[in-house]
Amino acid sequence: MSLAIAGLALTLLGSNAILAADCPVEPYKDGEAHPFIPYAPYTDVDTEFGIGAQANTVCIGKQGKLVIQVDNHNANGTVPWLSTYGFFLRNYEIQGMEAGKDVNIAVVLSVSGAYLGTNGNPITKPDGSATVTNTNDNITKVKDAISRGFKVYICQTAARALGIKQSDLIEGVQFTPGGHLLVADFQMNGYALLSYK
Repeated sequence: MSLAIAGLALTLLGSNAILAADCPVEPYKDGEAHPFIPYAPYTDVDTEFGIGAQANTVCIGKQGKLVIQVDNHNANGTVPWLSTYGFFLRNYEIQGMEAGKDVNIAVVLSVSGAYLGTNGNPITKPDGSATVTNTNDNITKVKDAISRGFKVYICQTAARALGIKQSDLIEGVQFTPGGHLLVADFQMNGYALLSYK
């Protein structure tokens, strides 16, 4: 039993998590550098969530690695990762971390999800079937995600089937020969997987 507890302790020490005791407990002051910034209008975690919340908070560790696999394009504009990417950033930013610097987030667009990396040009599949395009709202969000440190990739296998060309890509989006293989490669390099299918 004691060996199991010791092993668990070593695992926790080797993880990216920062224990609650390492999170600041003093109120945040405007203009002052602070690694954990609660949501406005609250000044500290205990005020926002109740007494004892700070002691019961585990911070997100630096050098986080996340790969988001997106295999579905919703033509109606309801795209889960695009609806929540701001929350990903906010959860790191409240601790003074930046995407692309303290945390790496990659998005791999495969299958019909590849449309989400396109710039709005009309795209017709090679067989001449129905044209599907990205919406302006999605384009704006993808551009913003890229500008804030996300890396976005389109599967060339999917692009080939959908008729997507280099000229159709949002600036900053990169091709990859195989989307799912790239996801596997990211995972083998320590990235956690979040999948939308």
